[in-house]
Amino acid sequence: MKNQGILHYSMGSAFQLGIVFAGYTFILVGLFTVFQDNPSALYVGIAIIIIGILMALSTQGTEINTKNKTYRNYTKFFGLIKYGKWLSLEAFQNIVVIPQYHEESVLSQSNRKTSMRIKLFEIFLFGKNIKNRVQIYQHKKQSVSEAVAQEISDKCGLKLAKLKNKKQKQSD
Repeated sequence: MKNQGILHYSMGSAFQLGIVFAGYTFILVGLFTVFQDNPSALYVGIAIIIIGILMALSTQGTEINTKNKTYRNYTKFFGLIKYGKWLSLEAFQNIVVIPQYHEESVLSQSNRKTSMRIKLFEIFLFGKNIKNRVQIYQHKKQSVSEAVAQEISDKCGLKLAKLKNKKQKQSD
């Protein structure tokens, strides 16, 4: 049974894409090592598989308890074990969707750099001070992030704020 009053939002992998790929590679190498005839290879293979699972399946996310007005940013290790501290939502009055660009780079053995630039729409909780902010969600589609922000706003009683772009600021 799902927890009543708790909203769950995943933000994806806890590690960069290269580390996730290495994790899946470790799992495959570990499986190959486990099936060797050498008895000590079994233990080495299991250790490699465990490290690979940690790297490949660890994720980050946010949970919001709408009844207690608390939230926690968590890291889920091995895809199972959540770790994060519950904090009060009372310091936050606003929720806002902000477009951000993220870049991930991978270097090859010949030192060539491959980069991916991705636009994500991130949801932040804001307090009275702009420095008092917490990211709680991100998605590639603006409509999805806005729908999630509206849901959180409705269930937690936070004001859904809109960012003004540069043209709007100049006309005000």
